[in-house]
Amino acid sequence: MLLKTVVVLAIAVLVAMFAMGWWSHKGIPAGLKNGQLMECPDTPNCVNSEDYIPATRSDAKIDPIPLPDKPLAELQDDLIKILDHMGADSPGWQGDYLATRFTSRVFRFVDDFELRLDQTNGMLHVRSASRVGKSDFSANRKRYEAFRAQLQQAGW
Repeated sequence: MLLKTVVVLAIAVLVAMFAMGWWSHKGIPAGLKNGQLMECPDTPNCVNSEDYIPATRSDAKIDPIPLPDKPLAELQDDLIKILDHMGADSPGWQGDYLATRFTSRVFRFVDDFELRLDQTNGMLHVRSASRVGKSDFSANRKRYEAFRAQLQQAGW
């Protein structure tokens, strides 16, 4: 009886995970608000480098990335190449803003990855967030760190 209950619960959890993965494909990136990347929700599955992160959400804060002294087109090309290498889905620029997504292998969860070039202050702002669920087991923070490491390897 116990084994049957465990099997039924395991199947229910797997079905729920696949359903959430499917549901995450219906969303869109958060976009910009007043020229900045949107705030993170009150869940620990988002990181953001913009300055307005409240102290109560210090877990969501990441550092912006200094821009190297390169022409805008070259900066944008560098970033597209790195995101392509990391497996991003069709990254594309809209002015100084880029939105793309990463899809997990097993359950097909979608995470949004957004960049904002702040040429005035010489910074690249990053937001990485899960579309569904509460916890992401630090996947978005790890993605930001991997992205930053790739930029450093590329001479940023």
